[in-house]
Amino acid sequence: MGAANEREQLQHWLAGSPVDTILDLYEEQVFLNLARDGAELGLVLMPQGGADQLAEVMGLGFSSALQFEAGLSCSADGKQVLLTRWLPGVRNWIAAGAALQALLEQGAAWRHMLNQQGPSAAKPAAPGQSVHGLRDAQRQQQRLLGLLQEKKS
Repeated sequence: MGAANEREQLQHWLAGSPVDTILDLYEEQVFLNLARDGAELGLVLMPQGGADQLAEVMGLGFSSALQFEAGLSCSADGKQVLLTRWLPGVRNWIAAGAALQALLEQGAAWRHMLNQQGPSAAKPAAPGQSVHGLRDAQRQQQRLLGLLQEKKS
């Protein structure tokens, strides 16, 4: 299967994906919540997080804010640490494609930093997943990022 075919499949998947719900995309949980004048794009950075974990993550520094446009927050129920970004005028996943790529890159950077900090670090997959499974997820994420990059070109 060629890159053009994979890019078309990704475009088709994005076009048919619902908004206002969490989607699984290559081991990541992402969402696009619509509002009147735009949309909130986000990913679940820490699935079993919360206010304490958010405070811990915030304590690691704000260098990410200088490079990326997304910020950290807690889910409405306080159980997850999220990485979110406001997209003015966006109404669907296709329009959010470039921002999704940047968000996935920022999520990967945060996870790398958190993994250096110890056992409370964020993981994109369920607890107990093998290191091999994490490597597979990272390869799939890199493939997705490559496809999104080709789409922008």
